Amino acid sequence: MNHIIMLSQARLVAVQALYAHAFMNKPVKEVLASIQDGTWDVGALFDEETVSKDEAVKPDMKLLTKILTTYDAEADRVGDVLKGAMDKPELLDELDLLVLSILRAGVAEMMAQPTLDAPILINEYTDIARSFFDTGANVALVNAVLDKVAKGA
Repeated sequence: MNHIIMLSQARLVAVQALYAHAFMNKPVKEVLASIQDGTWDVGALFDEETVSKDEAVKPDMKLLTKILTTYDAEADRVGDVLKGAMDKPELLDELDLLVLSILRAGVAEMMAQPTLDAPILINEYTDIARSFFDTGANVALVNAVLDKVAKGA
């Protein structure tokens, strides 16, 4: 199995896990535990018309765990970093929950893996945003905010 695809899958699942955390008000540790023990079927996250559960690429669990545990331990710092990177920090809490989940996962990964090449990481999260949104505004926001974070804004 292609490890690069498994890393991309881990990022997508991390975004979905952070969305579930916020939307269902579940602790991150509980969401992660349900992924790890198989009660949250990661294969069920795919449109079966395009990808069957058997074909679904399993996420790199090491990266997924790293992103989620970093977010869980550093949630306040992640929020502060995001506010510092936004032109209008007061609007952070008004963002679409999915956009916010993408940004949170991206910043948590930057914190967890500070030596990772930032443009690659930004591209990964921008691609995730692009897969969910038809409009370019949300994709551009994810790109701009993560770029500012990477540059230490």
